[in-house]
Amino acid sequence: LLQGGKNFAAVAGEVSGSAPVSLGTSDGAGLLPTLREAAFAISESGSVSPPTESPLGWHLLHVTEILPAKEAQLSDHKEALRVQLAEREAVDSIIALANALNDELGAGSDLEGAAATLGLYPRTIHGLDRQGRGRDGVPVEDLPQGFAAFIFQEEIGETGVLKEDGTGGYFVSRVESAEDPKLRVFQGVREDVLALWRQAEVVTQLREQAASLVKRTKAGDSLEDIADELSLPLQASTPLRRGDSDPALSSSPQFARKIFQLAENEAISVPMSGGYIVGRLDVILPADKTADREGLEKTRELLRQSLRADLFDLYMATVQSEVGVSVNETVLNNTLRSSY
Repeated sequence: LLQGGKNFAAVAGEVSGSAPVSLGTSDGAGLLPTLREAAFAISESGSVSPPTESPLGWHLLHVTEILPAKEAQLSDHKEALRVQLAEREAVDSIIALANALNDELGAGSDLEGAAATLGLYPRTIHGLDRQGRGRDGVPVEDLPQGFAAFIFQEEIGETGVLKEDGTGGYFVSRVESAEDPKLRVFQGVREDVLALWRQAEVVTQLREQAASLVKRTKAGDSLEDIADELSLPLQASTPLRRGDSDPALSSSPQFARKIFQLAENEAISVPMSGGYIVGRLDVILPADKTADREGLEKTRELLRQSLRADLFDLYMATVQSEVGVSVNETVLNNTLRSSY
């Protein structure tokens, strides 16, 4: 087809059913080795590579323009490098502080003394259960990830080991005392228990009623007749695409997702705020690619970005495993400082 003079994009659409994926301007650094070799073997703009295989499958590469090589300027990348170095320095500072705290504790300082030496402020929590709730039954805020479960493994009165909190930070804890779990007096929780029981009963009844309505639709009753018989509100949504929203479905985002799993005239019930919603899919309309060109182009761009990211991750994984990469921090830091 291409040799017959057809446009590359037209051929791609005819063969694959979708537009070709644009990789943008590339110096080859973000491409897989086989794709890089095929792309840079092309010497004329507008040419197409022979079929090329990579770990991702088979490809045809269309080079629309060949640009002359130029030396990268530090000014073009200085801000990105500055942010990267700042992040590294922040991580290094946290690790250094964590190591210093570990050293203070290892030298015999207690938790309060080590914190005072390093300018840290220990936090005291007066009571905590395994679910992370305080004595009042309310969840304690700003706990490190997994903290509640971890402290129940600690020895009472002993300072624990330094642990990562899952977000790049560290924590160390000491349990002063432990109490046996106690059941709350029933009279103190009676109203709460009754309220929860009533709520559970109502939800059960609503779920069973919703299921019976769906069963009636399968037996041939229409939703319109059922709604009229039981004096229930009935709403019709506008035509929906995946990701669209409709006021008629705002109370149940779950229904808006599950409706795309139904066949025409099939009904379903799903939970909503305060009860259940029963709905039916009337008709499935074929997608019109020309109706929303802007949305189609956005989708294509998202796919291009995703493919670029996947290719880059695969490339970096290959480089790191086969070649190995290291950064001379001293040279990089000196170069950046001299440019400020």
